[in-house]
Amino acid sequence: MRGARHLKWAAWLLVGSGCGEAPKADAPTTPTVASASSAAATTQAPKPLPEQLIGAWQVDLSYIKTDAEMLALPPDKREKALAMAQQLLKDLRIVFGADNTLSVGMGEKASTGTYRAWAIAPDSVAVEARLKTPNGADETETLTVKFVDGRVLITSKDGKATRFKRAPSPTP
Repeated sequence: MRGARHLKWAAWLLVGSGCGEAPKADAPTTPTVASASSAAATTQAPKPLPEQLIGAWQVDLSYIKTDAEMLALPPDKREKALAMAQQLLKDLRIVFGADNTLSVGMGEKASTGTYRAWAIAPDSVAVEARLKTPNGADETETLTVKFVDGRVLITSKDGKATRFKRAPSPTP
């Protein structure tokens, strides 16, 4: 497993870690409506994709087990690598604000910045993220975010993808 790569992204966006599952070609990419009659009664126009990104997201740890690199490891090393990856990634949160603010962090340590997002396909947006890294440098990265079954698959420019799910709301 690429420990150094995980630490780099833990300090910034962690999206390029490759911990995740590429979308299956035959997997549905848009939500389905239960029935036309019930949908018509309560349907509002769906939010534009960039607005659907707003909120807190966390790494979907269940998908780390299916990562190709993880599966390629011998079983004894796989268990250790899986435990390490889950420990490193369990507290990672990405928060996209309605005001285009961005926060990426683990626990109480967070990098902040801004983002802009625009639709590039019926189920995907491009996101230009600008963050100040822990060492004070400004970094900009353009990511692709694909909406898949209530989760997002965030892909970095090097093609590595990480699946995120909605983070639970913090309790007061």
